Amino acid sequence: MASLARNGECLWFRAASKIRATCSRCREANMVANITERIETLETRFKHLKVKQQRMEARRRPLESRRSRRSRRSRRSDTHRKMLVGAIVIANVGQGVLDAAVLNGWVDAAPTGADDRALFGL
Repeated sequence: MASLARNGECLWFRAASKIRATCSRCREANMVANITERIETLETRFKHLKVKQQRMEARRRPLESRRSRRSRRSRRSDTHRKMLVGAIVIANVGQGVLDAAVLNGWVDAAPTGADDRALFGL
């Protein structure tokens, strides 16, 4: 391989004039050097992007966790409300405030699934 000066020109063909010729071996060496430099640049960029991706994922995880906690809390509250309403309706039927026939009509009309109807003996 030809000897290269720091600026990439061929030492064999170094000319005193402003026009400098390079040999084919030197052009190939320059091409390989450029490709190697480009690969190093891309690898560095890839590492930076990987770090950026990890940071974004780290920020996203707590947000997802908060959302899932909110939805669990919401489902829990919804279930609690349904249980309280049911307890209030049953208590009112027991105290005579609400007619048992009305409650039986609601219970007979509402459940449509076979398992739900079996739960109430319908």
